[in-house]
Amino acid sequence: MLAAYEGMWREQMAAYRKASVKGTRLKEYAALNALSRIELDVRQMKEAGTVATGDLGHDPAVAALDLEAKGGPTARITDCLNLADWAEERDGKPLPLPSSQPTRYRATAEAQRWDGRWRITEYTPEGSRTC
Repeated sequence: MLAAYEGMWREQMAAYRKASVKGTRLKEYAALNALSRIELDVRQMKEAGTVATGDLGHDPAVAALDLEAKGGPTARITDCLNLADWAEERDGKPLPLPSSQPTRYRATAEAQRWDGRWRITEYTPEGSRTC
């Protein structure tokens, strides 16, 4: 499941860098609410004329694993996102982070195993919870 989470982030960053999901493999790693959240973020970026630059750091870990769950195996992943090297820009000019945005904050994700593959189905950034 961590490989699916890393894959989701890799493809998400590719989409954020061009404000488009075209040409990404997001659907291989994310589904349901997690995929919808990313697609909404990308659509909002495109409408605002922004793209991501820099890198987003993170440190995921498996917090819970249930291989016997009804409906198939599930997992919960916790992460500490690091915005120290992250930037967003419009027309080539960097945009500052909101002053209330911590540079390190928690996020959680839910994963489910379908057809022999893990997919991230829920993703919840917790911007007010620092780490």
